[in-house]
Amino acid sequence: YAVDERYKGIQQLIIMALRNTFFAFCLIFQINANSQNNFTIIYKFGQLPVDTSKNNSSPLLHLVIRDTVSFCYYPDSSKNYRTPLGISYIPKSAYYNMKRRKSATYLDAKRVYEMDEPEDKYVITGEKKVICGYECVKARITMGKYKIAVWFTSDIPAGFGPFYIHSLPGSVLASLNENSGNYYYAIDVKAEALEIVKPKGKKAPKILTEIR
Repeated sequence: YAVDERYKGIQQLIIMALRNTFFAFCLIFQINANSQNNFTIIYKFGQLPVDTSKNNSSPLLHLVIRDTVSFCYYPDSSKNYRTPLGISYIPKSAYYNMKRRKSATYLDAKRVYEMDEPEDKYVITGEKKVICGYECVKARITMGKYKIAVWFTSDIPAGFGPFYIHSLPGSVLASLNENSGNYYYAIDVKAEALEIVKPKGKKAPKILTEIR
């Protein structure tokens, strides 16, 4: 009888050890799965001709992607910003929620402007090139009077890009406003991301958004 009790005790310990190992494996898997959706894309902003070097002569835009939301901003223009991103006013920044298909932008420290996803459709071409080690495909879109060319990669979670360039089957690593010659070109991609929250403030009336 005593032997049976010891056997049952050992059996229970083995079951508990296996259960804990299973839970630990699930936790590690979940962490790895979540981290695969966290990226920070760093773009140079400028005018043609495109400068793909990593010098600091051009403003750098950071696009932070975290699961189904993103936040883009110029770190150098607001060195006193707080995290998580979106909790405080950052000039020339934009939040995007892929599930709700809505963008939100701070107009100032108290007002936030929200915008639905544009109905314009992208035309995907067969052109390809590599940017930051990622194979990208070219697409075109007309947004109002502006003609925009973009290069996107399906290796980074779909639907994100600088400011109002969204909803492609991959994230944008380069964009060009063919009217003004302004461009964003990725010079670095990091598999990490700061926390993001939706900007809060008094909702501002609809405004005319400048397409850079």
